[in-house]
Amino acid sequence: MVVRILLFKFLLLFNLAFCQAQPNSIQDTLRTFLIEADELDKNEQTDLLIKHALDFSEFDMTKEGIYKFSVFASHARPYLFIYEQNQITILRDYSVANVLKKIAPYFERNDSALSQKAKLKYLQNIVDILQDNYLPPGWEEMPENFQIPDSLKQ
Repeated sequence: MVVRILLFKFLLLFNLAFCQAQPNSIQDTLRTFLIEADELDKNEQTDLLIKHALDFSEFDMTKEGIYKFSVFASHARPYLFIYEQNQITILRDYSVANVLKKIAPYFERNDSALSQKAKLKYLQNIVDILQDNYLPPGWEEMPENFQIPDSLKQ
């Protein structure tokens, strides 16, 4: 009986530790990316804003999908990542062709789970994010060769 109780406590503690470690590791990965992108100072303890790109809900470890993230500030540039099977893929090149190339496989792998309406909503929201944040002031459209700095590419 004592062994069962100890085993139960051990498994409970292990489970709690594992569940808490994953979100922190994702936040750490995103934070490292933002530091490398000069969006965040290495010693800054600012919260990150992570929203689902489909409905702008908060990040949820149980909800796979495409997310936008940034430093929690009004002037912060948002970035995108795909969360799937407890892994994240941060988009590093925001040319239209590359964004489509990165999200198309996600749509294909989740074809039965995502309706056409959901896919179109994703695309609409991603276009809004890109238009609002990756077109320099006064530009009507993104130049074909525009990319974020090489140091941020995979």
